[in-house]
Amino acid sequence: MLAQQIAEMLSPQSFESYRVYTLCTVSRLQEASVVIEDVQRNRINKLALEPVLHELRWSLEKDPVANGLAGSEIVSFHRLVEAGQYSLPGLLAHLILLQKLIGEKYKDALEAALLETFHDPKARNELRVLAGFYCSYLVNRGYSKNHIAKLVESQFLSGPQRRVGCASLRRFFGSFKQQPSKYKVYAAVSKEFGQFLKSLGFEVASKVGFSADIVQCVDGDDQFSSIVTDAFEAFDSYSAAAKQNLVLTNVRALTFLAHEGLPCTWSQKKFVQKARDTHGAVEEQADIVFERQSSRARSSARQVRDIKKYSLRILQNFDRRSNERLLASINTSAQARTTPSPENKLISLWSAVEVLLSEPEVGVPRIVHYSKLLVPCICLRHIRLQFAAVSDELLVSYKRKFKDIVSRETAINGIDIHSRFASVMLLPPHGELRADLLRMCSDNPLACHRLYRLNSDFQSSAGIYKALNSHERRVEWQIHRIYRARNNLVHAGRVLTYLDSLIMNLFEYYRTSIATIVNRARREERRSDIDQIVAEIGIAYGIFKEVFHKRKSNELSISDLRGLISLDAEDAE
Repeated sequence: MLAQQIAEMLSPQSFESYRVYTLCTVSRLQEASVVIEDVQRNRINKLALEPVLHELRWSLEKDPVANGLAGSEIVSFHRLVEAGQYSLPGLLAHLILLQKLIGEKYKDALEAALLETFHDPKARNELRVLAGFYCSYLVNRGYSKNHIAKLVESQFLSGPQRRVGCASLRRFFGSFKQQPSKYKVYAAVSKEFGQFLKSLGFEVASKVGFSADIVQCVDGDDQFSSIVTDAFEAFDSYSAAAKQNLVLTNVRALTFLAHEGLPCTWSQKKFVQKARDTHGAVEEQADIVFERQSSRARSSARQVRDIKKYSLRILQNFDRRSNERLLASINTSAQARTTPSPENKLISLWSAVEVLLSEPEVGVPRIVHYSKLLVPCICLRHIRLQFAAVSDELLVSYKRKFKDIVSRETAINGIDIHSRFASVMLLPPHGELRADLLRMCSDNPLACHRLYRLNSDFQSSAGIYKALNSHERRVEWQIHRIYRARNNLVHAGRVLTYLDSLIMNLFEYYRTSIATIVNRARREERRSDIDQIVAEIGIAYGIFKEVFHKRKSNELSISDLRGLISLDAEDAE
């Protein structure tokens, strides 16, 4: 199951709750230190530190490895933050101490904990937590998700299924060194760009001087007559290729300052060779994928009808001013799909959020205002989307078997397959159907664990309230992080290493918010004001949470289920 979990965490197609953490505990310690230094320099308001410290405390509490390495110091840190009477230098001193105690030993300690846990069937929740921290640590250390995913596929998932043992896990862990390696990266460039690069001191030569293997790998087009060679330190070949792509992009940007443009093109395929190796690998930069795979096969005509239906909801259900804002926001977000730059993707998506929402009152920090409005729009549909994501995965894997089991559900007969799957998983009378689902997935440990978690997390009112609060808190932290990243880009030119995770999360937050707003407006008899609709969503979300908070009976009823997963059930998932 460990290999399945890691592969799922690294896939951009996975549901957002199942993807790898943006930051591990070590990275959060580093982030908090940077934010404190920014506060000390008066670059940002001290209020920006609060969500960072809250998330760091959560990470330190959740991370068993960090507690094993610095348990007493973590307790001291919690006491300091809880008291609230700390000085910034004193707080920073605690963070530096924790980094010293945890940072250097973190990878080895995580690997030891994973080896101890992965054979214990009763420790699957702990296994996922450890795997999440381990993957996040590797990504933030500098390893690319593509490289880690390829290693998982080649060592555990490709070929005949075999039982994973300690020896194979140790070999996998041994693939990740603590220090980067030296790589040479070759890219084919256009004649004019090659001449410009050479004038700046880059190593550029005609293709004629290179081996046939290199030329064949990097050049699929006659327009590239030269090859530029760079040397980089990186943790894997994909990361080395990404570094060269960034260098070429920055050099091309310099040419935009000229009155007349210069054709600056290069092949997206790079040939990457580790120093002193005779062989190499071909790496190609992949753009961030926003589209989600669907379990339902749709014809082009069906897709057009669905898009038309959704578009008409936007065009017909809002007053003129709201309609203008909605369209302007959607148009701004669309720029994230067309630009190749991750920085511009993030800036465009956040600009779309600001266009969509109202302006804050005087004296209210912008991020506090935007977070308060966004969180209900995102969280109101989260549980439904989570059941939909698992349902779609099972439908892809088991097809007719899954449909046959879910179709035997009768409590909410006639509603879509996602809602009926939720009914099977949560309502007390459906124990036999749940057992059938588990038997169906008996050869798939990750699917069984996913079914178990859905049932254990959402089968009671107390569990639902806890899950809602937990997700709401994580979303709020991530929104604050996205806002800081955007400000770092716009105001300081500081580029973070984990932009791709922020972009994926922000896009899903934005798309979910739009869907929640549009479907709320569809219920109104008159054309709606978008600010009023957003306010009503906040009110509805508060009521939604309180229903489960104050419930004396823990057992879920059919009406509870409808409220839980059938809100806005006609959305385009």
